[in-house]
Amino acid sequence: MVSLSNGESLTFSSEVRRLLGYVRPHLARFLAGVFLMAIVGLAEGLIALMIIPVVDVVLNPHSTEQTLTLVHLAGGRTIDLNSFFPHSIHHVWTIFSLSLFAIFFTKALAEFLGSTGPSSPSRYSRSSSRRPLPNS
Repeated sequence: MVSLSNGESLTFSSEVRRLLGYVRPHLARFLAGVFLMAIVGLAEGLIALMIIPVVDVVLNPHSTEQTLTLVHLAGGRTIDLNSFFPHSIHHVWTIFSLSLFAIFFTKALAEFLGSTGPSSPSRYSRSSSRRPLPNS
């Protein structure tokens, strides 16, 4: 419970409801920002998963494998990077470099849109609420 200067007291739930009232007009942008930042997190995880195929297959000069296994799932199933490309693209360097480029591009775009999109309503409200300076 919080006591206000005028003698009123607010409970936690009433404060949260009051603050959510300020968020409600910008809820769509807020949720879009959260979704885009989740994509950034997924891209970071994919980059970490790509370390194993790089070391085992791409950078190993004695490797004869033509598949880049990204992860082994339960039940003996695997997810290969090769499955995301047409069969005409089969060289491991090409598959890896295109995958890395796609992940970095997606991550950069999601990070840019996720960090600038939700903050634009606050920038607009701050700039529109300022009064012009009086002429000296």
